[in-house]
Amino acid sequence: MQSPLGSYFRYACLGLAAVILTLSIRGRDWSDQLAQVGWLAPLERFFLVLLIGLLFFFIQEGKKQQQSPALLLPLLLIFFIVPLSLENPIERLHFFLFGLYGYCCGKAFSRGRALSLALLLAIGDEVLQGILPDRYGDIRDVAFNTLAALGGLGVALAKAKDFRS
Repeated sequence: MQSPLGSYFRYACLGLAAVILTLSIRGRDWSDQLAQVGWLAPLERFFLVLLIGLLFFFIQEGKKQQQSPALLLPLLLIFFIVPLSLENPIERLHFFLFGLYGYCCGKAFSRGRALSLALLLAIGDEVLQGILPDRYGDIRDVAFNTLAALGGLGVALAKAKDFRS
């Protein structure tokens, strides 16, 4: 029997997949429009503050459950170092969303299914971009998307009391 919380994480996975695929189709246009009105930099700062907040939240939760923050720290640092190396703001947002997607999949599904869904979305996202006339798919993006999803999945599994198979 599945817990109600698992159902919420499944809905979150579905919603995040829809947002990720929508950004694949319209992201560049939206990024240009946000930059024109001066909202792009504040939006990026918002996500950075959100990441910092999540970092402290996970560390505090780990302390409550007598987990070592050292277990989560390397995974969470991925979400600070890698996005800063990406030039495009939409790629940075994609990285954050894929990490969140991986986390939700890790909470909603078994490890194998969560990993499969993360890889499927990472590859599917780039295939979709390759089909669109004004976009192109890139293997580098598949790697970044997969890294982000694996980071989120790793955080979910590190926080899980039982590692489901």
